Amino acid sequence: MAQIDLKEFSSFVDILKKQKYTVEKVPRLGVKIDGRNVYPVLNDVAVFSSKSAILMEHTLRVNGEEVWHDNGDGVIVSTPMGSSAYSMSAGGPILFQDSAVFEIISVNSLDVTRRPIIVSNDSSIEIDDISARLHCEVVLDGLDRYKVEQNVECTLFSPPAKIIRLKKDSTAISALAKKVHLAEELLSMPV
Repeated sequence: MAQIDLKEFSSFVDILKKQKYTVEKVPRLGVKIDGRNVYPVLNDVAVFSSKSAILMEHTLRVNGEEVWHDNGDGVIVSTPMGSSAYSMSAGGPILFQDSAVFEIISVNSLDVTRRPIIVSNDSSIEIDDISARLHCEVVLDGLDRYKVEQNVECTLFSPPAKIIRLKKDSTAISALAKKVHLAEELLSMPV
């Protein structure tokens, strides 16, 4: 329903009644914070210091192997659905919705060579040795915040979420195209 403007709502009621829509299965991230399961997320898991402008230190491991030890504002783990939102704003790539991958973005790393990475969605992603001058928090889908002491684990959650698609042009790529067109329109407006 998020893809429908309120003024279009009544025209989509008929589509729902006639079941002229598609149901898409989309991957979710299963999340453990300090060994405790929390609810699965559809878009992203973000780990940051509880106060902005304070560096957070962490170690990233994928399938048990250390990938990096980093200092920066935080780290984001995103699904393909979440890749066109917060992670894109943080410099991550946009993933096709049917890609069997997750992306990991280091946010404002002190290491200028640090770049986003893409991993298979059957990977085990661990953000460990988390520390900052103040406590750190995990933000799930931009909504709920949880205090984290030491580590966050992300894995593919089963079953996938089921999304009803009412429009044919509702992929991340079409959403990006709309954002680009809006930006172009705004830039061409007289000052």
